[in-house]
Amino acid sequence: MRSISYGMAMVVFPLIVTSAPPAFAEPVADGTESSGQRPAKPPAHKRTHSRTTADADERQHGNASFYSKHLSGRKTASGDAYDPGALTAAHRTLPMGTQVKVINPKNDKSVVVTVNDRGPVPKNRMIDVSSAAADELGMKKAGVTRVETQVVGKTAPPKNGDR
Repeated sequence: MRSISYGMAMVVFPLIVTSAPPAFAEPVADGTESSGQRPAKPPAHKRTHSRTTADADERQHGNASFYSKHLSGRKTASGDAYDPGALTAAHRTLPMGTQVKVINPKNDKSVVVTVNDRGPVPKNRMIDVSSAAADELGMKKAGVTRVETQVVGKTAPPKNGDR
């Protein structure tokens, strides 16, 4: 105990001494303990939650857009280079390699694409399809189109795993 005297009154403060790390400090792989600080969470608008499985026949409705041909050759989240002629897509949560049937209800055209990237960035969109898939869906003139998606299967895992 530590006491401080102020004239006639005496105030007593308990002195707390701890040598233990904070309760949330955890051992790290090298056997040492973490600094006790929790890792910073990304802002809510930047958090994505990818799934490890996709239910067959799972259907979603939302807006679709397509990748520009100017992105040709750039690396996707799966590690593959973007190919505008391939039937691929970006989805925020479906596992990499998931095959998805995308249906344009305005003209009843559909195409099966393989998820190989994360996105789309705008929150009002559900899926980004490649340029070739957009051609098959007849959505290039509109740019953004309301679609229905249905998980139809899973291909072999991509080179760099599911990200």
